[in-house]
Amino acid sequence: MERFMKWKTTILMGALLCASCAQIPVLDDASAPIHAINPPEMPPMARAWVGQEEISLGLDTGSEPAVILFADTVKELGGRIRGKGTVRTTSLDVTLNPPSGSIDTPTYVVDAPGAPCQGLIGWETIRKYVWNINIPDLSHGFTCELPPGISRWNSFAIRKNGTLPHLNIPGYGSVVLDTGAPFAVYLSPAKWAAFKQKYPHLTPITYSGYSPAAGGYFVKECVYVNHYSVGKLSMRNVVICENFADPKTMGMAKAFDIMLGSGALAEREFWLDGPGGKLYFSRLRSLAPAPNGLNLVGVTFIPKQGDGPPYVAVVSNNSPAWQAGLRSGDLLLQIDGNKEPSLAYLDQVTTQPGSSAQVLVKRRNHILDVQWNLPPTIVPSSLTPPAQPAQEPPAILPGAAATASPPPAPDNATPPAAQTAPPSPRTE
Repeated sequence: MERFMKWKTTILMGALLCASCAQIPVLDDASAPIHAINPPEMPPMARAWVGQEEISLGLDTGSEPAVILFADTVKELGGRIRGKGTVRTTSLDVTLNPPSGSIDTPTYVVDAPGAPCQGLIGWETIRKYVWNINIPDLSHGFTCELPPGISRWNSFAIRKNGTLPHLNIPGYGSVVLDTGAPFAVYLSPAKWAAFKQKYPHLTPITYSGYSPAAGGYFVKECVYVNHYSVGKLSMRNVVICENFADPKTMGMAKAFDIMLGSGALAEREFWLDGPGGKLYFSRLRSLAPAPNGLNLVGVTFIPKQGDGPPYVAVVSNNSPAWQAGLRSGDLLLQIDGNKEPSLAYLDQVTTQPGSSAQVLVKRRNHILDVQWNLPPTIVPSSLTPPAQPAQEPPAILPGAAATASPPPAPDNATPPAAQTAPPSPRTE
């Protein structure tokens, strides 16, 4: 499952009580306006307080509200949840810096089962400060000033007064920085379809999770490629995904064209200047590590409502799982002999390199037996299609009639990410 559960809303928050800042940039000091937790995770996190209780909150520029608590956290802290539906509020007050007092806006509540943190700090708070994100040096922190000489760095302008950090990158449409999303690049459905049409040789894999922005559980396609660029920002070892967020659920007229997640920050040092409206970035500093959480088989089993088997398959077309014979809607009967596997186990056998699984599924009146073995390492694909071997024309004997030879069948498929055995159909 995707490691971080996303949430967005189009509600514009009120004013935020700003914490005092030191005049000289200081990272991870008691005077910092937001207390970053180092080394940075994906997504980056910060400390906060509810009364005397310290909690960890994800730093999510893709969420508008100043602060969000997850429903499980509110219950654990003894708070009351007000309202019904996807977006609610709580009586609990959140403090980012104890001397400054609590945030003077409502504390919103959403469901996020399995999230690695207890809530989110959104763009309405982050935009008040300067955020240094230095993944290559395993550090990040907040201050009120930019370092000397930063004007010589490459940068993207951030739209003034936007409810989210919209980056001005000519020729790329609407581009938003979303540090709460773990992978590097998320494309709108239209751009994802165009991307797949342009690079048909790439074998799709999947990622999944739970998000109110997606209307609940989602499964989307992605690819892992060796390089990709958005404007002046070039990236290596890049996960490119179809965006999980549903614009109708979010109350938007249309989806963002491109969303840059925290994976896009892995190879450089960044300075996000909220008050000045700029995102500065250094030269390439290190190679992005292999990603976690990619479904290398291309099948995700999601919880099913009602009687019968607890999980139903969602299969990406032309993925290794598809090639092995699995289809969306197949019901999981057992995996490795376990009839009720946990979501954690399903996550492990579909994402961990070197894992293997024996899967039994039901499709109408048939039982299918499928096995897969994941490769020991994850290797990014090239955007350049593999070269086709040159073929010599057939020799024509003197006096013989020339006959047209049909062209060779196209071979656009890359080797599958997982070795799969063909299904063995059985009848109940």
